[in-house]
Amino acid sequence: MELETGIAVVGGAIASKDVLLKVLGPTADYVGGELKNLVQRCNMNLSDVFSSSLRKGAEQANGSVDARTAKSIFDDAAYCDDDLIKDYYGGLLCGAKSDSSDDAALSYVSILKGMSRIQVKTHFLIYAVLHKSVAGSLPSITVEEERNKIRLVIGLERYFTFIKQGQQDGEATINHVVSGLLRAGLIGHFFQYGEPDFINSRFPDLNVKTPSLVVCPSILGVELFLWAAGIRNPNPNLIVQSGAEILSRYPTEYQNAVQDLRCPER
Repeated sequence: MELETGIAVVGGAIASKDVLLKVLGPTADYVGGELKNLVQRCNMNLSDVFSSSLRKGAEQANGSVDARTAKSIFDDAAYCDDDLIKDYYGGLLCGAKSDSSDDAALSYVSILKGMSRIQVKTHFLIYAVLHKSVAGSLPSITVEEERNKIRLVIGLERYFTFIKQGQQDGEATINHVVSGLLRAGLIGHFFQYGEPDFINSRFPDLNVKTPSLVVCPSILGVELFLWAAGIRNPNPNLIVQSGAEILSRYPTEYQNAVQDLRCPER
């Protein structure tokens, strides 16, 4: 896909092909490319969202999707190249379908729009590990006293491998991710990361062996995870139920990535 030669109008401003490439890099294809290619690329992204939604059960769900919710998803997803974000949108589109065509999913769509791709990957990792680890052993996630006892410990080496990013700017990456999840209410108000000695000095019962990230869950974080799985108006306690079909609704690549990660402490 190539940019048109000459000039392009971007947001009302005129820019040359050379300037667009220097400022935007390959993303210039989206704003300065030929209309035919642009439409094709956006359609491919939306096709992935539709495929995800169907895989999560949209065809079997009754009713229709609220128009505002559909437009909000389409506007952002059309320009989205990240597979997991598109899968989240597919789940939200599936969950948004209802007999009453209400807009319950819209608030979760708004949250997702404000997240970077590594924040989304981290969100998935936290709640996938939570589900795999406590399902069947925790009576309720909605009881604040019980929820606040949970400490999800994720080794940093495994974490950076999962998000497919090097550790050279590790502290900046973690600060970006954690601050964003905290601001959105997607994790509890406790977190810690660092070397084993530092973490164990704060929480001796964890007995951490490697540099790690420690977080606790939030109800909103659980809800987004379940909505993105295509589950409409989910009871947050579904995440602690053994046998609940949640991870199977996500792509196999991401299911496999957390297959052997079982690391909460309470």
